[in-house]
Amino acid sequence: MSDETKPTSGPAPRITHLTQCPKCGASNPPDARYCERCGASLVVAATGAGTQPDGRKQGFLARLFGR
Repeated sequence: MSDETKPTSGPAPRITHLTQCPKCGASNPPDARYCERCGASLVVAATGAGTQPDGRKQGFLARLFGR
């Protein structure tokens, strides 16, 4: 076995910033868009998207057709 293919005996690299899933609490890589355990979205939705001025959520068709 050459020196290039020998495993290193040092400590494993540490991931310092993990994203926690809001649904199941699993730790995910910082660049993940979906949870690796449950598949929930890890991308934060834009604030106020899909809500009416009085704070109620819009229905699917209203969001789809922009009304």
